[in-house]
Amino acid sequence: MKLWLDCLGGCALSRDGAPVAIPARKARMLLGLLAAARRRTMPRVRLAALLWEASDSDQARVSLRQALAQIRRSAGEGWVEADGDDLRLGDAVGTDLDAFQAALARNDPVEAARLYRGPFLEGLDASTPDLGQAIAAERARLAGLASDALARALDRADDGADASALAHRLLSLDPLNEVAHRRLMQIDAAHGMRGAARARFESLEAALRRDMNSAPEPETR
Repeated sequence: MKLWLDCLGGCALSRDGAPVAIPARKARMLLGLLAAARRRTMPRVRLAALLWEASDSDQARVSLRQALAQIRRSAGEGWVEADGDDLRLGDAVGTDLDAFQAALARNDPVEAARLYRGPFLEGLDASTPDLGQAIAAERARLAGLASDALARALDRADDGADASALAHRLLSLDPLNEVAHRRLMQIDAAHGMRGAARARFESLEAALRRDMNSAPEPETR
């Protein structure tokens, strides 16, 4: 039995390759939070307070139990394991977050860039401040790691479609990233499109002045 959880670019579950649907948004967010903890346990009281911030503590604990029951009903056993008053993702569950971190650890930025399909729990936005802050912090952390991986993958890529695609993906995360802009300028210039390269530089220069009160790096200029 292979259980898999994707948290980048949304939240999707599968069992032995077959998709598993969990209708409740909070149940999917619960799995995402446990996946982000990277096998560490999280106290039930903390999870309940994050996910049901507007409820009193007793009702929040009841809601947490209901979410766990729904996960079992919809997806089967093995997704969440209990350790006293703490919870963690089951040992049988693989995640794209684990695969992403493993690719970074073995210095494989191309694979890490491939695995980063979008923001953490994209589409599952929180309606309460504490949960929103927790998800935003994880999104920012992972996006930063993905930007670094894309920049390193771009450095290794030959000029061409792959390099252009990587540069545009990097700009989707960091619109003012000068590494990506420089590479696209170089690709344009290599194809005789010097006007396009100059237009990109001028647009970047204006954006940096407007948004950052700064100028392009000497290498970009």
